[in-house]
Amino acid sequence: MLGLAGDFGGVGNDWLDKINKSTRLSESLLSYNANFKIIAEYNLVKNLDWGSPSEEYTYQVTVNEKLNKNENYIFGSVFHQLSCDYHSLSGGGHFIIVIRDHRFDRFDIKSNWIAINPDLARHLEWIPETTKLFAWINLKGELMAESVYWSNGNAQMTPRKDADVGEGWFVIVSEAGLKQINSIEENLFLQKKLVRTKYEDSTLMTKDIFNIVKIEI
Repeated sequence: MLGLAGDFGGVGNDWLDKINKSTRLSESLLSYNANFKIIAEYNLVKNLDWGSPSEEYTYQVTVNEKLNKNENYIFGSVFHQLSCDYHSLSGGGHFIIVIRDHRFDRFDIKSNWIAINPDLARHLEWIPETTKLFAWINLKGELMAESVYWSNGNAQMTPRKDADVGEGWFVIVSEAGLKQINSIEENLFLQKKLVRTKYEDSTLMTKDIFNIVKIEI
């Protein structure tokens, strides 16, 4: 599960307070297969123990080192849009990654996908990969970017069971595509937001932490 599950082994009373010990916070860009990098993630992992300890992790490559910590998401937003219209969308702002913000009627992660900002993809002269919802190719037909959904287990199961479950999205970009992005955006940053929640005596307890570092491509 993308390296998340290991943080949950034997969730103790101090698990929330140890949020700064998460291995996810120290990771740089992850590789995916040959010649691709994961430049964004939106994942939820849940442990099926009493209290339903859960961890929501988001990260993105971005052009801005500043982060609005009061927003629900760190990504740019395309608000209440149809998935089938993704390739023609605009208005995602000065972001490399956008999220389909469906906060008022859809709360599941699968519905709230993340993807390359279509405005950016078109600026780079990428064209839609028409056999996929969230992918782009260059003029040579080479895959440049794609969003991938993953799931592991049933997140709706109730405690108590000895298992971790989760689901999420990640966005891959080819190394050539990332260099293209870097050619028009000289300064790139890696933003991370980690949120842990757990019920204690029927009260939902929450801890969050943010991390921003400049990266070199």
